[in-house]
Amino acid sequence: MQDNELSFSQRIGITPISGAMQINYINEDLKNTLWNIYSKYLFMPIKNVGGGYETHFSDGIWHNFFKKTLDSKPFRFKESLHDFFLSPETAWYKIYDLIEFSSKFLLAFSQNDFIYNTFIDKTNQILKKENSAYRFINGIIAPITNEYEIISLLEAIEQTKPFTSLNGANIHLTTALEFLSDKQNPNYRNSIKESISAVESIAKLISNKEKDSLGVALNRIKGEINLHTSLVGGFSQIYGYTSDEKGIRHALMDNDICDFEDAKYMIISCSAFVNYLIAKSIKADIVFT
Repeated sequence: MQDNELSFSQRIGITPISGAMQINYINEDLKNTLWNIYSKYLFMPIKNVGGGYETHFSDGIWHNFFKKTLDSKPFRFKESLHDFFLSPETAWYKIYDLIEFSSKFLLAFSQNDFIYNTFIDKTNQILKKENSAYRFINGIIAPITNEYEIISLLEAIEQTKPFTSLNGANIHLTTALEFLSDKQNPNYRNSIKESISAVESIAKLISNKEKDSLGVALNRIKGEINLHTSLVGGFSQIYGYTSDEKGIRHALMDNDICDFEDAKYMIISCSAFVNYLIAKSIKADIVFT
């Protein structure tokens, strides 16, 4: 049976299917299955990953994640990590922190991306099956679960990578995702600012006018790439929401101004608009310089 398939008893209604989204907790089923994938791919035979992986991994986790002295690292490191992972006293977000932190070691020491990508895919399958409110997106465990939204965001991040030396759109999108994904102290205000800044950066790249604001840049390029006037007006107003004296950038009381839904909407909408602007520019044969 595939990981994301329902069992016979679930399909016929005898065994209930959990419908509660796991937002600020991790139940036992999710914790156990996450550990199974984690232990399989993070402690795999050394022949499958770069030389010295096991030592680098255990030292890195102990020193950089747990902030412990290396001479206190347990001899049975995997067992110690198992106890931490499955302990009822371990906060739910620390488990996600550990998985996310450890994945960077796997990416760095894998001889190819297959092992890392498989680990990410398997983890996301479990998160989906167990109704977690989080998914791996661009190496970050983020509170976005809709597959189409994830695809749009990943596409925007990938499409803006080639322009990193010319433009800050990729950095803005990545930073917006990081602010949104901080499980202890999410920064929705700054996530929104970074999201709209990504759109502004791409618009300025297309207009080739670094000093343009978003509204000016969109008006400058709307004829060149065939943007509808209403669309330009709509995003100009969104930019105003983040810029005027009552908007995000000048908010005195962050919690009264924006929350998760606002930040999530903004990063998804801005990602889609970045993809749209790039596609329209390519169709218009615009060369980014």
